[in-house]
Amino acid sequence: MEKDQTEETQLSTISRRTKIISIIILSCTYVVTGSVYAVLAPFFPTLAQSRSVTTFETGIIFAIYPLMKLFISPLIGMALPQLGVKYTLWAGMMIDGGCTMAFGFLPEILDRNIFVGFCIVVRAIEGIGAAAYSTAGYAFASTVFKDNVATTLGFLEIATSLGFMVGPPVGGLLYKAGGFKLPFIVLASLMIVAGSCIAYFLPSVSHESRISPTGLMKQLILLPRVLIICIGVCLHITSFSYLDPTLSIHIKPFKLSHFEVGLIFLVLPAGYGICAPVIGYASDRLGFRKFIIIGNAILGVSLLFVGPAPFIPMKLTLAQIILSNIGLGAGVAIALIPSYPDVLEAAKNSRYCRGREDFATNSVTSGLYGSFLSLGQIIGPVVGGMFTSSSDLDFDWISASLGFIVFGEMVLVILLTVVERWMASKTLRSDAESPNLINSVNSECEKPNESTALLT
Repeated sequence: MEKDQTEETQLSTISRRTKIISIIILSCTYVVTGSVYAVLAPFFPTLAQSRSVTTFETGIIFAIYPLMKLFISPLIGMALPQLGVKYTLWAGMMIDGGCTMAFGFLPEILDRNIFVGFCIVVRAIEGIGAAAYSTAGYAFASTVFKDNVATTLGFLEIATSLGFMVGPPVGGLLYKAGGFKLPFIVLASLMIVAGSCIAYFLPSVSHESRISPTGLMKQLILLPRVLIICIGVCLHITSFSYLDPTLSIHIKPFKLSHFEVGLIFLVLPAGYGICAPVIGYASDRLGFRKFIIIGNAILGVSLLFVGPAPFIPMKLTLAQIILSNIGLGAGVAIALIPSYPDVLEAAKNSRYCRGREDFATNSVTSGLYGSFLSLGQIIGPVVGGMFTSSSDLDFDWISASLGFIVFGEMVLVILLTVVERWMASKTLRSDAESPNLINSVNSECEKPNESTALLT
């Protein structure tokens, strides 16, 4: 009881000003981390090719980052009650920042095999740092802004989208000014500064827990609601990321300049970033599930038209590509932003938590959610890379297939919602009948017992 009061008092003493400062610091941090994630793609493949690194090895260097996040995020989520959210945020930023700076100096290694090995190792450690700060960031947001989780995530996703958008062009300018090292040195320095701001300005939150994080994780992965929503999260990120190795090939017939191709790639994150805060605010007030369903519908339709699907009788046009990418960004935002608070709500209402407010609920949910995000980041480029052949029919079919899978996810979410409402109404009816049953039993007990009267 004392722990409940301590935690409640600590959260209640966080002023509005402190919360605003916290969201500003986290937003700036997410801009930098988004830029770091996006800056590698424009420069490294060319460098790798000049060092006789195979395409497969380059793919491993790119994939090891989300792969480490996939496995480390749940472990970080379970360890957060012992590590503390603020320390984990700071440590993750420092690890990622240090590895980012180190990556800029890797071209100094002349031996090809040692170069490839160090690239994989540095990227793997960088993924561990990213798992730490991203998991801790979600846990911090859902603890401090517990009544407006989706709204907070919406603002943070604006920052992430902005990082994805500004990272490549800013990195390109720095690359021209100072070569391969400079973009990584500058961004790593910004990450270290952001980590220092987190250490000094973010409020400390209680991370005491009365629930076993390991036990909660085992329970969550068996809940149908959590599984369905998290599989949807993976699918949303897959629909986002499969375009990375394929879209530039798909739009080759338009003979666009590199600058124009870059603008096309900005359309999707722009649509995502614009919709994210609006959907976060709306879903906190109107409910999460309806937005997940609507987002899946928009995403599915957009995937059918981005090709377009072979059975849709229309020619490929630039306007169609732009509108489809806007739809993809908006659909992913509408479906993805409410997904984390939906999973968090499922965790809090589970039999294991029984509605109790506990930091372990936030941390474990953050770790599990981050793991499925990373899985989508792995599957998307792999699926897209398998279909970057000379035949454009492959892109059309893979896009259409993903669209139909998204529609299947939408049907699952609808069925889940219907079953949950049916079970809730059934519980309400049984609860309403219970008082009547108790009253009838009490009235029977109040009647004179004939056998007792005869005995007396």
